[in-house]
Amino acid sequence: PDNLVIIKNVDFIQRENETMKICEEVYYYYSLLYNESLKLNLKLTIFSAYRSYEKQQLIFQRNPDEYYVAKAGYSEHQTGLALDVSTRNTGLTKNFMYTNEYKFLLNNAYKYGFIIRYPDDKMHITGYLFEPWHLRFVGIEHAKRIYENNLTLEEYLS
Repeated sequence: PDNLVIIKNVDFIQRENETMKICEEVYYYYSLLYNESLKLNLKLTIFSAYRSYEKQQLIFQRNPDEYYVAKAGYSEHQTGLALDVSTRNTGLTKNFMYTNEYKFLLNNAYKYGFIIRYPDDKMHITGYLFEPWHLRFVGIEHAKRIYENNLTLEEYLS
């Protein structure tokens, strides 16, 4: 994407020799969501955002589980519209689903245009295992419809 911006002013995991980026509109709405979470004393952290084709290829080579990691060319992270968000304590583990931060995202992310992309018990539709930390920006109007009807993105688009 040509509209990537550097992530700042929100909590994120800083990796050596790497600048974390995301699409400008996604960053704007995530910042609003993040600031709302702070008012509730919640501590969200971005673990991953935009990934290049090469980086996604490397990640898949390290963990070639197609139910958990997308092949290069198929990852939503390559679009600049996806974020992996969790807490520093739980990281990208299913333990995140037991936190107040997850409950907050589950009930509020749609208000800012995000959906939990790979919900529990929907692998037969999405093709991916449950990832409570994976947010996908779809815009407020679409996120609201998806949330209110308990749909996956695949169901919504069909």
